Formats: sequence, C-alpha cells, structure tokens
Amino acid sequence: MTALAYVPVANLGEKPTASTSESANPLGVRRAVILAAGMGDRLSPLTLETPKCLTEINGQPILFRALRALANQGFSEVVIVVGHLADKVRERVGSSQFGLDISYVDAPRYMTTNNICSMWDARDFCDEDILLIEGDVVFDEIILAEILRQPGSVAAVVPFEREHSG
Repeated sequence: MTALAYVPVANLGEKPTASTSESANPLGVRRAVILAAGMGDRLSPLTLETPKCLTEINGQPILFRALRALANQGFSEVVIVVGHLADKVRERVGSSQFGLDISYVDAPRYMTTNNICSMWDARDFCDEDILLIEGDVVFDEIILAEILRQPGSVAAVVPFEREHSG
C-alpha cells in the first residue's frame, strides 16, 4: 500500500461527466462497501422510521446519491452493510440500482457496536480492492472521481472544519 491521497476541496478540478467506462475509474476498483447499519440517534426523530442512509437531502436519499456516483465512476458492485431498519433499505434499494449489482450483509450487533464490527461482518467481500463509504456521508461525485485518480491511495483526507463536523 502507498501513501495517503490528500484531496483538498478547493483543488478538485473539473466536474466529472457521467460515465460507466473504465476511464472513469482508472484504478479498476469495481466493488464498494457501504456501511449503513447505524441507528442514527443524532438524527432522531427522523430515523425512528427511516434508516439514516435513506434520509433525504434535497429530495434524494443519501444512499441513492452515493450509488449514482459509484455507477457514474465505473463501479459494478455494491455491498451494503445493514442493521437498523434493514428491511426498509432492502425494499427501497433492491438488488440493482443505476446498473449496479447490490448485495447486503447483516450487522447483527449494530445496536452495540460500531463500523469496525460492520467491516468484520462484510469481511468476505474484502477479498479485492474496495472503496469503503460511510452510508450517512453526503459527498459530491467529483470527490470520488479525484480519489480514483490517485493510484496507490489507501485513504482520502480533506481539511477538518469544526462547523462541518458531526
């Protein structure tokens, strides 16, 4: 593994165009794992009946925004780790979205554990290069495109801004 890819928000370059070609994903990563098991206590009461990843921002669920970005960047497979209201996620997303094949992993201890445990639950899908995404993080596709242009990167770091910290 190589060094971190530092992606400053101010220097992200041109907005990528929608594409499902290999050129959109020069690293050839085809699988993403999305951690979406959490209960979303800090968003309560919004998350009492709606999973955090299906919370809508500007009329679009956070998860669908991520799925569209992944499809546009040439991914073919997404594994979603679910816990809180898992059936609602499965129902809403299904087995395919935006041309992506979607599968699910249950996080049976989601109420008492964290993302490390969710990663352990998804370990069988970590047998190749993956992109790991938090299911409750809203990001612009341009950030994903920039990360994928960084050969050898193992992480992306953006400047910390207290007012944006959750």
